[in-house]
Amino acid sequence: MLFDPDPLPLNLCPPGLVAITASCGFVEVWAAAIIGSVAGVLYCAGSYIVLNVLKIDDPLDAVAVHGVNGVWGLLAASAFATPDYLAKAYAGYTLTATEGAHGFIMGGNGRLLAAAVIGIIAITAWLMLTMIPFFLGLKAIGILRVSAEHEMTGLVRAVGGSRERGPEQRGFGRWGGGPSSRLTGRLRAGREPPRRSRVPRRPARDQGHAGLQEGRRDAG
Repeated sequence: MLFDPDPLPLNLCPPGLVAITASCGFVEVWAAAIIGSVAGVLYCAGSYIVLNVLKIDDPLDAVAVHGVNGVWGLLAASAFATPDYLAKAYAGYTLTATEGAHGFIMGGNGRLLAAAVIGIIAITAWLMLTMIPFFLGLKAIGILRVSAEHEMTGLVRAVGGSRERGPEQRGFGRWGGGPSSRLTGRLRAGREPPRRSRVPRRPARDQGHAGLQEGRRDAG
């Protein structure tokens, strides 16, 4: 199977929300449906490419959800933004003053598309200039990744001791949390993380009843 069917419908919600963010106040309902539908397809494709082509472990699919669909959201706004909604949102907006700076599919002249492309390039450049040195620094001092045992067990369980779901169940599923599940599954082939033994607990009702009987015996 290419994907796990159960969590996939919920997985498609965050990409749609990310994609509609830039244009939610400026597009028609039918355009919003198109934007959300394309976002779901881009999410699945982006998640597959990041894991299987780029070989990057992205457990939460941040690249597919926020990166890919963030770019699509800006491009969609430049395509479907209507002049009427823009006029209601921005005081003084007129077709004459802005020279058709609205969605190119809605009759615009492409100026909004040019602004979106410039924004995408600027944001990408800023992220690369700030984050690449940051992560290289973390790698240099040896704190970029946690241990293999913590990766297999899960940080919540390993550090806090709570009962977190295992790697095969954690995250959004094969498209969302699946990359981590499949990569850490290779590590688990030779060793299984220790599991805590659970002592069956007596139900509270039975405990109370037993305590009452013991009290009566002591009193007698």
